[in-house]
Amino acid sequence: MGILFRASGKLLATAIVALGIFILSFMFWPKGILWLQDGAAWFVDTVRTPGFLDEKATVLYRTFVNDSTVLGILVTAIARLVVEIVAFVFGRVGVGR
Repeated sequence: MGILFRASGKLLATAIVALGIFILSFMFWPKGILWLQDGAAWFVDTVRTPGFLDEKATVLYRTFVNDSTVLGILVTAIARLVVEIVAFVFGRVGVGR
């Protein structure tokens, strides 16, 4: 468990947990991933056309900010939360020894 206290280990663990979340959600809870995708699409529709950008910047913004990007960011954030909780719990257990 010592790897979860280094930043590189947390990055690797986050990537593995994010892939695991996608695989397990498609296998056991497909409606949940669709719900998360709908939430990402709602967010993108809400912030789709910012008023302070010119025409070229708006095209570039719409190219990079789409529902897949937002879904990936949400799943990565959830995965990082799981990794940080595991690191915190196992760090607390090892402190008393």
